Amino acid sequence: MASVSEPVTFREFCPLYYLLNAIPTKIQKGFRSLVVYLTALDTNGDYIAVGSSIGMLYLYCRRHDQMKKYNFEGKTESITVVKLLSCFDDLVAAGTASGRVAVFQLVSSLPGRNKQLRRFDVTGIHKNSITALAWSPNGMKLFSGDDKGKIVYSSLDLDQGVCHSHLVLEEPASIVQLDYSQKVLLVSTLQRSLLFYTEERSVQQVGTQPRKSLQKAGWATPGLTTASSAWRSPRSISGAWTTKAACSAVRCQALGCAGRSSKMPSSRWQSRPQAPSFGRLNRSLTEPLRVEK
Repeated sequence: MASVSEPVTFREFCPLYYLLNAIPTKIQKGFRSLVVYLTALDTNGDYIAVGSSIGMLYLYCRRHDQMKKYNFEGKTESITVVKLLSCFDDLVAAGTASGRVAVFQLVSSLPGRNKQLRRFDVTGIHKNSITALAWSPNGMKLFSGDDKGKIVYSSLDLDQGVCHSHLVLEEPASIVQLDYSQKVLLVSTLQRSLLFYTEERSVQQVGTQPRKSLQKAGWATPGLTTASSAWRSPRSISGAWTTKAACSAVRCQALGCAGRSSKMPSSRWQSRPQAPSFGRLNRSLTEPLRVEK
């Protein structure tokens, strides 16, 4: 197991007022006034994606300083999770409280990149709230999990503009977190954590017994890419700190998951892992933000 680096303290440079001010606090729907709540968040080097309670996805482009909006047609429902991916094309996936999943292939000004916004829908499988999403690095695979334990695999062909989805795994408890790497899907539920080998379609449970009580526990990956990389699995999300722009637990176990061994040794971390530093966004708080539909 890799040595643990010295802990790093996060510092808040400034609130993103220019981003929040571009999102309305209320909307008018018929004779009703609806309060807009921010319900989901994901970031990368190019975008900040924010899901809302009105079914609107707000996407802020950090390079061009623009806010764009994407919505789910039909009834107004809360977006529960969003997931960004930057590969050859920029992609964003969003899941809703009713089980709908939509993938947006974003427009790029770079030569050879996508010039028209395209949307793919995952329908007919999820019937409950989407709780987790995970991309493959090339953007051809998307895994989605819901609060009834269903995990759906969606295969995307961006060149042909088609998406095929089917159920690959069903757990008895709600899905908390998904992560995909090296043909292995890491799954954490309220009840247990497991490794799902996508080619063999086999499951290996982390630990010998499920948790004694239902709790939200997620995964943290150390950033290694070999098959013998150590996967780290927390037991609780209480007292969380930020790593990889996501929450991980303070009390976690480092699991040596080399090969297909039935025994998975673990040891306690004595200190927090080193967190990446984030530069300040060079922007005036009072400067207006351009919003595009």
